[in-house]
Amino acid sequence: MDERWRTIHRKYKNKIEVLQRKIFEIQKEKVKDHKKIIALNNRVNALEIENQRLLELSQNDSLTGIPNRRRLDAYLNIEWLRGRREVSNLSLLIIDIDYFKEYNDHYGHIEGDRCIIQVGNTLKKILKRPGDLLARYGGDEFIAVLPNTDSVGALLIAEEMRQGIENLGIMHQHSIVSDFVSVTIGVSTTLPNEQMSSEILVHRADAALYEAKKKGRNQIKAFI
Repeated sequence: MDERWRTIHRKYKNKIEVLQRKIFEIQKEKVKDHKKIIALNNRVNALEIENQRLLELSQNDSLTGIPNRRRLDAYLNIEWLRGRREVSNLSLLIIDIDYFKEYNDHYGHIEGDRCIIQVGNTLKKILKRPGDLLARYGGDEFIAVLPNTDSVGALLIAEEMRQGIENLGIMHQHSIVSDFVSVTIGVSTTLPNEQMSSEILVHRADAALYEAKKKGRNQIKAFI
């Protein structure tokens, strides 16, 4: 090979080496970019998980861990609209712990909190269907939303709840209806329609609860 071709060969070889170095640099940058993308995706996933956790916390009662009033209102509205579309009954129960103020005053707030947690857990376990929701309504009251449930089914669930709480055997020396913690339940069932709102279920169940309390507590009353 004469010198002229040697020179040309070296030029091409140098160009190839330059290009190879550029390719290598580009590949290194791609690796870096890929790692950055992975890191960013991991960060996004972590933020999404944290955001979901905070959302759940904002919709759950801090003491019992079950849904709170905010979650209840949203869920009740969803099931009301579903009931209208599917023309299916919707039932609602308001569960009130009998003479809870007296319990709290006598046994103290720590025991009072423990009592509420036990009651909440027991009520929640009784609701077997995924669509049923138990929420803490406030203080010593809970609400159960029962989609696609008629009045007979709602009364059966209510009685199971009443018995379930009494069977816990939590002593209550200052109750005049039982030696143990008990509950009174108001029941309301309706077929959702455009002329009514979901609030009617709450008002009717509350009226039934009031009547049950007047009759002596530790019992169930359905709105008629």
